[in-house]
Amino acid sequence: IKLKAPIFIGRQSKSGGSLLRSLIGRHPTIFGETGFETGWFFDDINKNWKDNNTKRQIWLREWFEVNQKDYNAVKLKSISGIDFFNNFMSFCTARENKKRWIENSPGNISHFDLIQDNWKEFKFIHSVRDYKDTYASWKTKNFGTLRDKTVHEFVSIVKDSYRHIENYIGSETEFYTEVKYED
Repeated sequence: IKLKAPIFIGRQSKSGGSLLRSLIGRHPTIFGETGFETGWFFDDINKNWKDNNTKRQIWLREWFEVNQKDYNAVKLKSISGIDFFNNFMSFCTARENKKRWIENSPGNISHFDLIQDNWKEFKFIHSVRDYKDTYASWKTKNFGTLRDKTVHEFVSIVKDSYRHIENYIGSETEFYTEVKYED
């Protein structure tokens, strides 16, 4: 199977990205409906990709049910952490007889340049939600570090992440699309 360009969902936490991934992932040719936030850009995968025992790599193997032999074979074909992640997702996609994979991590929005540099053909879906609703959801439904953020810290986080895609906000290109949570 020749795989098509991957799909990345970029968003703030609590902006509907997981729901969007689930809906798109139900398409019969797309792998990733029940995926989790891989955090492929964190050091566990991106820089320490040769170490099988990092927390995120263990999660990858367990979540996507890849045995150690197949996992090692994917690593042998890889030359970098990003190449490894692409090969891993491609392996899982082909194993399921699908043609394209989808990945949804909030950090994708801050790593847009990295995506653009490493996946020449890709689709980026920016899941947008009204800021007030996103912040309220952070405060009531998040049990991680975001729950303790003030409104000023929230605005700073959003501004910082949006600087990576500021040239695309409000537009649509062959690789960038915005989807509003409210819609």
